[in-house]
Amino acid sequence: IILILDQAEALKTTILAPDLPILSTDDDRLKQYKNQIEMKKGVAWYGNIIYIPKVLRSMVLRQCHDVKQAGHYGFPKTLHLARRQFWWAGMRPSVNDYAKSCPVCTVNKNKPGKPTGLLQSVSDPTKPWQEIGMDFIVDLLSSNGYMVIW
Repeated sequence: IILILDQAEALKTTILAPDLPILSTDDDRLKQYKNQIEMKKGVAWYGNIIYIPKVLRSMVLRQCHDVKQAGHYGFPKTLHLARRQFWWAGMRPSVNDYAKSCPVCTVNKNKPGKPTGLLQSVSDPTKPWQEIGMDFIVDLLSSNGYMVIW
C-alpha cells in the first residue's frame, strides 16, 4: 500500500508540474461543480483533491490500476486508490470501464461456474490391452512427408 501511495503522490507531483497546460473552468464537466472547484496556479481543486481533466485521466487510471504496485485489483480498489487524491465527474463509470476492459485482468480473472477440462482418473485395467494411451506431437516440420509423431 505504501508503494502505491508513493506512486500516487508522484503522479500528483506530475500533474502539478508547471509545464502542463493551465486548466480552465470552461471545461463542461466543471461548470456544474463551479461553486465547489477552486483554481490554484492553473490546477482545479475539489476540496483537497485534484480535478483531473479528460486528457490526463488515462494516465491516472494506468497508475492506479496497471502498474506492478497497483496489482490489477479491479474496480473497487482502483476507484478507492484514485479517489484518495484525484476526482473528475463520472469517475465511477470510467474507472469501472477501464478495469473491465483491462486485457491482463480479462485473461487472468476467475471464470464463473464449474472449472472445465479437469482430468479424470481411469480405473486400472484388469487384462492386457484393455486400456491404451497414446501421445501425439503435432505441427512439426515435414520430414519425408510426415508432420506428426504418435
